[in-house]
Amino acid sequence: MVRNKTFISILVTLLFIANNAFAGTTATVNVTATVLQGQSEISVDTANVDFGAVSGSVSNRRFVAGPVKVTYFAGTSPWTIRVYTANPNNVPGLIGVTDNTKSVPLKTWCDNYGPKAHTQGVPPDEENIYFWRGYDFNGINGIESTPITSGPAFSEINLGFDINGDGDALDVITPSPTKDSNIKYPVSEEPVWLRVPDYTQMNPADPYTWRRLLTQAWAEAPGDPGSPGGGGDPNRFPVYFAVDVTGISPQTYRTTTLTFQIIGE
Repeated sequence: MVRNKTFISILVTLLFIANNAFAGTTATVNVTATVLQGQSEISVDTANVDFGAVSGSVSNRRFVAGPVKVTYFAGTSPWTIRVYTANPNNVPGLIGVTDNTKSVPLKTWCDNYGPKAHTQGVPPDEENIYFWRGYDFNGINGIESTPITSGPAFSEINLGFDINGDGDALDVITPSPTKDSNIKYPVSEEPVWLRVPDYTQMNPADPYTWRRLLTQAWAEAPGDPGSPGGGGDPNRFPVYFAVDVTGISPQTYRTTTLTFQIIGE
């Protein structure tokens, strides 16, 4: 059944510019294209993500696995690619094999999350507290979801990150309503390593409760190095996962399923 048809008329005008001995003439054609509803598809290049045997320490308590390479075709508009677990008792993250009352939160990152100053395709340092938990720059309302535009100055040294993109992490930054010479990138307080929810934690009517990896708007952002449309194959991107083993009981942990889904909004 045809769900969506788009009719396009293109006018072709041919102009002949000559001397006074010839009169200009035109010719026109009508071009029509019928676009049918495509079939959305998504696939990954591996069936397993294995962190291996890990042991935490003061300087190394978080661990990264991946990448999982996601390939997709969007046959609907608008669309979102999301990821989630489907564990027993609706517990998110990794569940203990020996003692299933224990769990480990699972986080994810891909280029679409930024930060904009990072090296494309390389996960940001999971040990950096700003990337992992976020940072309350202005001391107001906790960690805010929108970039801050005012508040006290802060030091890049405390972040361990070159947030203004000048090649070092030594500057004092003053949040500003505009991106001037002092701040090359919008200052976001949110972390870039984001928690993967369980299916039951997502509201079908509220995409903000999903863990979105990519949306149509992100993919179509022109010239954005933090999106597949800004570099590389626009229909293929890598995804990484990370865990923090601080205070975690020793045993093996796993997910029942980790699902990647492309869905219309």
